[in-house]
Amino acid sequence: MKTARPQEAEVFGEFPPMKELDDYTKFPVIVPSSTPSYNSFYNANYLKELDESDIAPTLKYVSDLLGGLKSKVVRGYCIELVNYLAEAAVGPRERFGSRTVLWGLQRPPLNGQLTALRCDSNVTLDDLLPWLIPFYVTNARNQVQLSLDSDELLQHHLFSTYCCKSLNIVVEDQTSFMSRTSVESKFYNVVIVRKQYEPFPLVGNWVSKLLLQGHIKSTTCYDHQFIMDFKDSPKWLKLATAC
Repeated sequence: MKTARPQEAEVFGEFPPMKELDDYTKFPVIVPSSTPSYNSFYNANYLKELDESDIAPTLKYVSDLLGGLKSKVVRGYCIELVNYLAEAAVGPRERFGSRTVLWGLQRPPLNGQLTALRCDSNVTLDDLLPWLIPFYVTNARNQVQLSLDSDELLQHHLFSTYCCKSLNIVVEDQTSFMSRTSVESKFYNVVIVRKQYEPFPLVGNWVSKLLLQGHIKSTTCYDHQFIMDFKDSPKWLKLATAC
């Protein structure tokens, strides 16, 4: 049996179509990875202790959005998500050995397909933000569309935050939403936002439900031309600045 050889920058992944992921698996499976992590989650008391002072300096602007949350557990999880992305969404990492490799988090397809986050009238800001944060603080911000029911409170929370004014927000009923998203070519992923997703899984696994992980390799060792050609690709996930 052939296995992944991380020492040679080799990795395997099992990725069903993102829209169908929950039909087949809990998270995308990457080999090698920590198998127990797929069933690990955060202690609620730990999350409750986190506050805005713990947010990474580069993403402090997200504090305005977190201010509308009611649950300390959700707030802590969003802070954990933000800090993970502050470290992980910095473009590609480089590795040199018998091969030359660029690897890291990536944006969804850049062909115009969007990720739709559907919020019915029962969804609150606490329910939505864990899904929205990975887009909100990265260069994938323009690749997500929020479909909101006529919930004025949720709209108020979003529109009162300056950065959210640049988000793609559609106010529509469920019938209209289902009709639009049935056109498969228009949406890369469709997420029906549910009530609070607790206990919360490790943030790296959570992000893998929305964004991509990938690598590109040259079979030549220390291939600096390869690095120069691909490191600035717009496909790599990077942090977004405040609006």
